[in-house]
Amino acid sequence: MTQDVTFVMYHYVRDRGRHRFPRVNALDKAEFDGQLDYIASRYTVIGVHRALEALAGRAPLPDNACVLTFDDGLLDHYETVFPALRKRGWTGAFYPIAKTTWQDVVVDVHKIHFILASVEDEKMLYDRVLALLPELRKTEDFPDDPELLRVWAHPNRFDTAETIFVKRAMQTALPPLARRHLVDCLFDEFVPDDEAVLSRETYLRPLHIREMVDGGMEFGGHGYSHEWLGEIDPRVLDQELALTVDFLADITGKQDGWVMCYPSGSYSDLVIEKLKLLGFSGGLTTNVRLAGRGDDPFEIPRIDTKDLPMSAAG
Repeated sequence: MTQDVTFVMYHYVRDRGRHRFPRVNALDKAEFDGQLDYIASRYTVIGVHRALEALAGRAPLPDNACVLTFDDGLLDHYETVFPALRKRGWTGAFYPIAKTTWQDVVVDVHKIHFILASVEDEKMLYDRVLALLPELRKTEDFPDDPELLRVWAHPNRFDTAETIFVKRAMQTALPPLARRHLVDCLFDEFVPDDEAVLSRETYLRPLHIREMVDGGMEFGGHGYSHEWLGEIDPRVLDQELALTVDFLADITGKQDGWVMCYPSGSYSDLVIEKLKLLGFSGGLTTNVRLAGRGDDPFEIPRIDTKDLPMSAAG
């Protein structure tokens, strides 16, 4: 038995074989069901607010506590996750992107996923990104290719160096206007679907969220447009957080006490300071370990779904 808390991070959860983008890196529904069986056999699933209270010493903590968190506000979470959790009498913590709930848009992080899922040849996509950089340098100032590759082309647990470079070039390595132009160019070139239609097929809408809240699910913040909060200009940060607060007040009916799930795991001391002033009670990171008593409530670590077995047998 342990008094640590295992926070598990999920994104896409779907029947991959029936989806228009089967190459999107999703957890298959059968794997998800198997993992829930594994969790049921070894953990006690609790809500995120109960977990934060317990970690702060203000509430009892069950042995082998586990919190299930779901990022990005994907339609998968209503169609696949919500019925599975409700069937077991569990709660989950969901973190939608406010903009995609309110508008028929696809944010850059998911445009990148759809681009990657539409291009099987990763090297070709990598070469295409490099080919577009000289044109972007005509209007934006950023380092030359060797320096960009030195800083950003490093593999991680899940992606090759080339794929990571493509992602980082479109997420944070280039100036904002340059990376958005790069994303839009590649999205228009490789993804034939209408953006509004794709948005409605990808994200939760307010009606879904209200039903999930009524069904016992918890909701928190994930930014307005999925910006890297720790990297953006303070004025843009203020706008992102203000719009996130408006969104959370609307969907939860509460005026404070929310939890922020940092988009792409990006945060800073300034972000935490502003969140506290706005009435947030904690923040979820992508730091990989178990959470324990004494952890800063605004720097809660999580493990990825891939770090747990996909069946009860373990």
